[in-house]
Order: sequence, then C-alpha cells, then structure tokens
Amino acid sequence: MSRITFRSRVDTDGVLRLVVPFGEAEADQPMQVTIEPVPNEEVDSSDYIHWLEHIAGRWQGDFERLPAADFEQRESF
Repeated sequence: MSRITFRSRVDTDGVLRLVVPFGEAEADQPMQVTIEPVPNEEVDSSDYIHWLEHIAGRWQGDFERLPAADFEQRESF
C-alpha cells in the first residue's frame, strides 16, 4: 500500500476529525497514523506578480453582458 497524505484543520474546539476511506483489500489490516503540523506558507509578493503575468491575455472569447435584473420599488420616506 502506498502512503496517503491528507490536509485538514483542527476544529475550533481543538479536535482534528479525519475520515479515511480504504478499499476492501485494506480491510482488517494494521495501519499507522502520523500527525504533524503543516508549516505556514507565506505568499511572496513576487509569486503573486508572476501569477498575474502568467494569466494575462489568457481569456479567449467575447465578454457577454447579461440583461439587468428587475429591482423592487421601495417606498420613499
């Protein structure tokens, strides 16, 4: 069996809840669970700028403006 990695968050009550589905082949087999915190990944502004430059010009097609919706009439005060 290969290694499976799950990312989850500890709830506000301090409890980590995991449901890990396995197939019948793994039924009644011993498993080992290791839990370790994930290091905070700080976003570098240069990565964001690179991403923006990467997506620039990617849209292909025409923009379509849908008709405006009807708004309710309110009483004036």
